[in-house]
Amino acid sequence: MSRILCLLLLMWVWIVPGAQAQTPPALIDNPDGPQEVLLGSLLTVEFAVRVPPGYRIHFPSSPALPFPLKVVRQRATSEALSDGSTVERFTLETVSLRPGTTPFPELEIAWLRGEETGTVMTRTFDVQTGSRLSNALQGELRPPEPPVSIFVKNVWLLGGIALGGCMLLALVVTLIAVRFFGSRYQKYTPEPEPVPAHVEAYASLQHLTTTAFETREDMATFYFRLTEIIKKYAESRYGFGATSETSSELLYELESRQPAGIPLGELRALLGQADLVKYAAVDGTSTEALDAIEQCRKMVDASRKSEEQLAQEKEARLAVRLEDAPFRLRAAGAALDCGLAALLGTLLAALLLESGWLIALLAGLSLAGGWMGLRGTWIPAFGRRWMGLSVVCEDGSQPATSTLLLRNSLLLLPFLGWMSSGVWAALDPAGRRPGDRWTKTGSQISGHARLHPVAAGLLGIAMMSVSLVALFFMLVERGGIQ
Repeated sequence: MSRILCLLLLMWVWIVPGAQAQTPPALIDNPDGPQEVLLGSLLTVEFAVRVPPGYRIHFPSSPALPFPLKVVRQRATSEALSDGSTVERFTLETVSLRPGTTPFPELEIAWLRGEETGTVMTRTFDVQTGSRLSNALQGELRPPEPPVSIFVKNVWLLGGIALGGCMLLALVVTLIAVRFFGSRYQKYTPEPEPVPAHVEAYASLQHLTTTAFETREDMATFYFRLTEIIKKYAESRYGFGATSETSSELLYELESRQPAGIPLGELRALLGQADLVKYAAVDGTSTEALDAIEQCRKMVDASRKSEEQLAQEKEARLAVRLEDAPFRLRAAGAALDCGLAALLGTLLAALLLESGWLIALLAGLSLAGGWMGLRGTWIPAFGRRWMGLSVVCEDGSQPATSTLLLRNSLLLLPFLGWMSSGVWAALDPAGRRPGDRWTKTGSQISGHARLHPVAAGLLGIAMMSVSLVALFFMLVERGGIQ
């Protein structure tokens, strides 16, 4: 009996290992059902093979997959078991390039044991590729459809181009206007003081003493010039058009005025003598001519204005002469008014935004332009008042409403007209804007400034900037800019 048991044990030791050695590698993990994946997404496929001791397997390095499947990357891992065998796992990351159902092919996994070779085949399965597009699974070819317009809101690019283009256009137009029209306006210089009538008369009479009295024509010329001197003195001294009157008309005008210091009888005799020599060919002597000059000088001495009268007239002229306020005050006041107008226009546009972006934009720009066009007339010019300024004509009088409307006409164009006026004023020799030029007006200091010019200017610029940005974003929100 013991012999039989030993024989059976020897047979077990010899037969069982041989049976185990004959078991080839086997596939233990393979996707069975359909695998779903979105177009363009990765699909991970894993195969596992149990490999007994003594065997080696080789997974294809670049497995050929049918279109539209494509291998992106692959990797292999190994796990040892307690009985000495191993589990080899092969992972493929694939992507599908076309929607639809595609069968995943069988793959050959070769194994080797000594000189013995063989293969393990994977099982096939379906790969269902979906898409986020509703008609992506329709594989039939169709004629191309017309392109679809797609609006992309590039807010900063479009806004910057539009605003920069408008500002550049306004700047170029203003520079061209200043180039062609600004040369007419030179820097303001006070008009020269008028020469007193008696000073001019003395100079003319002194020059007349050098006249030659050789012929009758010389004598007639002398009396003609003497008569013109008398008429010009009477016109400058008493303020009527004596140079265009005859001698008789001159005497009649003087008799009605009864000027002090001019003996009308002697003047009548002098003018009569002059007419006889000029028109009646009566001979005159040089002595009579010199006496006539002296007689005229005495009349001027007796009728001239006193030094006190001349000083009073000069003071009155200086009181009405237009001298513009400093440019910084005028610029600060204008910036405040523009900022306030822009802010009011933006608020109106925001209130009307529900009616459509175009209506809101036109209403806002109309209010801003109208406010600047009517400021100083029926609408107070707050910026100018806060800077202590007032508008006057060049002769010192207060401008009419029509003059103020014409003065503000360029400001009816919001932002562009405002910028053009500012650039013109900065380049103008006297610092005046176009409205001041064509209406002959200016701004004078009439009180104390309530704000510092720098603070007022920055406040006005800040209000305009906030208004522009707010208006721009409202247009973007409502589709006015795309």
